[in-house]
Amino acid sequence: ADEAAQAKLAVTLQNVTGATDAQIAAVENQILQTSLLTGITDDELRPSFERLVRATQDSDAALKLQSVAIDVAAGSGKSLEAVTNAMAKAAEGNTASLAKLGIGLTSAELKTMSMEEITAKLADTFGGQAAAKADTFAGKMAILKNAFDEGKETVGSFVLDAFGWWKRWIDQCFQNIH
Repeated sequence: ADEAAQAKLAVTLQNVTGATDAQIAAVENQILQTSLLTGITDDELRPSFERLVRATQDSDAALKLQSVAIDVAAGSGKSLEAVTNAMAKAAEGNTASLAKLGIGLTSAELKTMSMEEITAKLADTFGGQAAAKADTFAGKMAILKNAFDEGKETVGSFVLDAFGWWKRWIDQCFQNIH
């Protein structure tokens, strides 16, 4: 599932931004580092980033918006998915979803603000919330769990590769016998 999500994000980055393999690898590394710092799983971060890339058509802008979305989610108690979708819609010109989140910006305010102003206001209001959440016992446990899960995925990948090699070798041996 993780490999499929990585491939999906890679295709989106290539199609929307023209990203190179090196840029895609950098995005994956950023997602891993964010996961290990915040305790948010890469299974949540990838779709969030992908949605923001589609909305902004720019991976740097998406990264900045995702950072704010992570803080807003941590500070508001809303899911990263809900905050991401609202911010992506706002980037596309529809701010109604942000107003419905109840994060301190009214519909009237949002209608008069640019996306840069909205992002700055949210960063001022919620800045540092993800770091504060990560510094709690629950946050540290989530980070530890993510690190452990990433390790399992890496080891599992090596085991599957080794098993595949071993199976091909055995199959080849039996073919040579017959």
